Amino acid sequence: MGSEEKIITPEQYQEAVEIIKLFNMQLTEKHGVKLKKNRLISQFEGITKNTVVKNSNIPSGLYHFLERNQDFFGITPKTKFKDLNIVSEKEMLRLRLCGKKTMNSYKELCHVIGIKILP
Repeated sequence: MGSEEKIITPEQYQEAVEIIKLFNMQLTEKHGVKLKKNRLISQFEGITKNTVVKNSNIPSGLYHFLERNQDFFGITPKTKFKDLNIVSEKEMLRLRLCGKKTMNSYKELCHVIGIKILP
C-alpha cells in the first residue's frame, strides 16, 4: 500500500459493518457458527448522524451522560446526533459524569458517525 495513508469515511465504515454482519449471518445459517462480536466492529454500529439521540442504542454510561447534560448539548426529544452542539474535550471534562471512559466512548461515537469534536 505504500506510504500513503488511506482515509476511511464514516459511510465506508458503515458499509463494511453491513458486509461483516451479512457474513456472520451466512456463517450462522449455513454452518451453525456464530462469531463472537469483537471490537473490530464499533459499539456504535448502526448509529448514524441522523439517529435520534433519545432513541439510540448507545452504551448506558454515555446515554446517561448525554441525558444528564442535555441542556449543554442542546438535546431535545427530536435531536439527532448531527445536531448536537459541537464542544471541546476540555469543556466536556468539566461536565458531571464525564470521566475517561465516557470521553473515549464519545470520541469513538463522533469518529464513527463523522461529527467533529474539538480538542
